[in-house]
Formats: sequence, C-alpha cells, structure tokens
Amino acid sequence: EANQIGGPWAEAHLLNSLSGDFILPIRNADTTPEGTRYLVTDVAAHGTVMDRIDATIGVPEEQAVSWVREACNGLARVHRHGLLHRDVKPENLFLTESGKCLVGDLSLAGAQNASGCVHAGGTLETMAPEVGAIALPGYGGGHEVYSVRSEVFSLGATLYWMLTGTPPVSGTSYADAASATPVDVWELAPHVTRGTRDITMKALCRDPAERFPDPAALRASPCGC
Repeated sequence: EANQIGGPWAEAHLLNSLSGDFILPIRNADTTPEGTRYLVTDVAAHGTVMDRIDATIGVPEEQAVSWVREACNGLARVHRHGLLHRDVKPENLFLTESGKCLVGDLSLAGAQNASGCVHAGGTLETMAPEVGAIALPGYGGGHEVYSVRSEVFSLGATLYWMLTGTPPVSGTSYADAASATPVDVWELAPHVTRGTRDITMKALCRDPAERFPDPAALRASPCGC
C-alpha cells in the first residue's frame, strides 16, 4: 500500500518522533530472517484495555471514559504528524503501572493523502462502515477511504466495547462491518449515564459527517460520569 509506513525502522523512527505522553515508547525494531518485521517496545507488564474488559459487565463507566480520553490524546498526537493509526481497538491500548492508557502498535499506520485519508484497513470489531464498504458487491470507489472520522468510529467502538463488554461490530468480513448497526448502549448497559451513552453513539454514527470531527472533539464532549 503506497501510503503505509514502510518497514520496521521507518516505524521505529515514526514512533520516536511521536514520543510523549499517551504513546507507548518504542526502543528498537528489526526483521527476522524469514522477513517478519517486529518492534521492541517498553514491556507492557500491566496488559491492555482488552485484558480488563469483562464480557458480561465491561469495565466501570468512569474508567472506560478515562481510558478513551487518554487514547484521544495519543491519537491527536498521531494525527498532528499527518498519520492515521488505522487499528484502534482495546488490544492496542496499553496500560501503565498507574493505570494510564497509552496508544501502541502503529504497524498499520499510514500517512494521510491530500484528502486526509489512507488505504482501508483495521480490525473488524472496531471498523467504520465506510471502510468495510470497499468489500461490497459493485463498489466502485477508491480504497483510500479511511479518515480521521473513521478513527473516531474506532474510538467510539472501543468505548462501546468497554461499556457493554461486547464489540459493536461482528462478523467475518469487511462487508459485515459495512452493514453493521450497533444496538444502543442502553440496551446492553442501561446503567450508563446519558452523557456517556450519547457521545458513544455519536461516535458510532454510520454517516462520518455526523460523528465527532476528530479525537479532540470527542474528548472535549461532556460525559455523564
């Protein structure tokens, strides 16, 4: 893919340039004899957000909101460098000893084109519908459709997953992401406050124009907790 960050050393250089709060530090990068690239990061001894999600009850609302706000800060830094993470999900949000959330694993990161987009990609469970749409029969558009608002959808999907214990998108293919319509947070987690429910569902709007324009706007929205 023409606008994907190329090679482990390029990624290492990229992550070093992003060094700061809310980004998982990287120490080295290399390629195995078989050609598989890998990164050496700080040891994530305290796991990821995914490790903390109970499939029945998720995580406490206040904690979920705090982690997503910290992820918003990390992604805002990524975006200021003209990049998109392209794989925001609970497994790629790492926790420190103090419980702070760090954005990590930029192996799918891409440089934004003149329109602010990158090639479609990501993980199904947090994939925006416009990204999955490239797999629909008869699709005639380009594949550089992943935008900052697609990243906002993935943030909302991550928050939804934490609040409900269930990802908002299910299936086995991009086409499933294109047609997914997440049920309301309140149907699965009626205890969640209105403010948190509203920002989650806004981030998950099918129409990108109806979502928050960027992670900073999502972070600034008042939650209910």
